[in-house]
Amino acid sequence: MTTKVCQYFSYDNHNQVQAMVSNITAENVEDVQRSTNDTFKIGMWFLSKVIEGHQFEICGPFESADATMKFAHEHHGITSYRGAAEFDDGMDELLEALKTQ
Repeated sequence: MTTKVCQYFSYDNHNQVQAMVSNITAENVEDVQRSTNDTFKIGMWFLSKVIEGHQFEICGPFESADATMKFAHEHHGITSYRGAAEFDDGMDELLEALKTQ
């Protein structure tokens, strides 16, 4: 069975996504690893932070969503998230953006 993507989004005052906490799945592990110098394994978590326009900074890996959110709070001041429903192939937009960096 495929691990489902689970994502939590943080928005700025203009309702624009400023960060995303997501788990690593078979579908996104290669794309996320290509954008960092770190090794990610399925089941780990990462923070994707918008740094400018459509540019992203990937932080991680982390062992849990809670650890990722704690890091986001301590290093980026992020304090709230909205959860997204679980889905099988929902990272298309992020992965496309990562490929263009």
